[in-house]
Amino acid sequence: MNKEILENISVLYVEDENDVREFTAKLLGSLVKKVYTAANGLEGLETFKENSSSIDLIVSDINM
Repeated sequence: MNKEILENISVLYVEDENDVREFTAKLLGSLVKKVYTAANGLEGLETFKENSSSIDLIVSDINM
């Protein structure tokens, strides 16, 4: 994988389980420029609206 590509993207990670969210956000944070996190879909939507110009990728738990 091209590490230079990852270093230039920002990710919105939406996960309702706190431990999973914290662990995965930390892991993603070591790979990408910036990680935004949200605990549910509504919070994720608000975070996206506030930062839409800088978010390149959304990763979401579909079983919330």
